Amino acid sequence: MYIVLLGLVLIVYAKLVPKKEPAAKQTNVMKEIEDTMELFSAELEEENKQLLGLVSGMKQEHEAHTATLLGRIEALEQQNKAVNEQLSILLDQRMRKEPVPAAAGAEAPVLDALTVAAPLAQQAEEPAVQPEPVPASIRDRYPDVFRLYEQGKSTEYIAKKLEMNKGEVMLIIQLAKQEDQSRV
Repeated sequence: MYIVLLGLVLIVYAKLVPKKEPAAKQTNVMKEIEDTMELFSAELEEENKQLLGLVSGMKQEHEAHTATLLGRIEALEQQNKAVNEQLSILLDQRMRKEPVPAAAGAEAPVLDALTVAAPLAQQAEEPAVQPEPVPASIRDRYPDVFRLYEQGKSTEYIAKKLEMNKGEVMLIIQLAKQEDQSRV
């Protein structure tokens, strides 16, 4: 009888022990998944910080460049205003046929008003240079991209070959497809 009871206890114990081991394995698997997800989120967060740093750096560079250009524009506007004032004085003096005074401290003669005004009049008569027209379609603007794409090259290859971003190439191709669909 004791032997039968001992056998039953061993059988019950044997059934309980394997059930605990898979639970432990599942816990380990869950722990590994959680660790992997934490590592992934930490890497993603670090990449986001780097991206934000790059974007803020680009923004600062852009603001500095814009400030520099605005300063140059203001300086050019002031120069233009001064030149226009000098020109109007010279033209007024020429109309009155007064002698043109030399600039203070300058030994070189001041330019005659007509000498200055003639090129300005010629510039006014010449037609303004027209900017080159923008190609009508995106395929016309990026012929190399579409030549390679039609040869069956991958977007990665096209991007490397033309020194462009892969996303840019994909966007150009997608825009061309949308353009083609809108024309139909």
